[in-house]
Amino acid sequence: MRNKSIILIICLLCFAACHNNTPKKVAKITTPKITGDTLQEFMRKSDSIVLISHIELIISPPNPKTGQIDSSSLLFFKNKLNNKLVTKAKKLSSLEVLMLGNLLDEDVVDDVSYAHCFIPRNTILAYRNSLIYYIDVCFECKGLDVVGFPLTPTMSNIKYNRLQEFFESQGVLE
Repeated sequence: MRNKSIILIICLLCFAACHNNTPKKVAKITTPKITGDTLQEFMRKSDSIVLISHIELIISPPNPKTGQIDSSSLLFFKNKLNNKLVTKAKKLSSLEVLMLGNLLDEDVVDDVSYAHCFIPRNTILAYRNSLIYYIDVCFECKGLDVVGFPLTPTMSNIKYNRLQEFFESQGVLE
């Protein structure tokens, strides 16, 4: 009984030592609970909206010895954007944020596209209260990965084409 108690105490001390990190003020990727913000309100309240293009993300299998995934192939690592993968970036002005919000918020009756290949190379980033929210876009198969934005992850063909034109007009289409 005493040996089990000692082992338990040692395990707890090791656990506490390993997880005793001083919190740093960095932007964290999150899936927050949106408190009723419309897309326009969400974007307007963001600290900044940035469009990026990045290289194709190829995630290799985990290292068989360590079980770790190579972090150099991840777009976000340790709650930060991996700038080594970014090929183009543009911080949007207030007017451009309004234009993008209108485009994404517009009701378009059209065929809805669903992802097939989903190899995104373009992303909309929203920085808000030290958190990162994003929409990853694959213009080839018209797929979306929406994290934190109050937006459904499907879009009509017309909306995809307009979004692609918007990226292109900002010089950020990859």
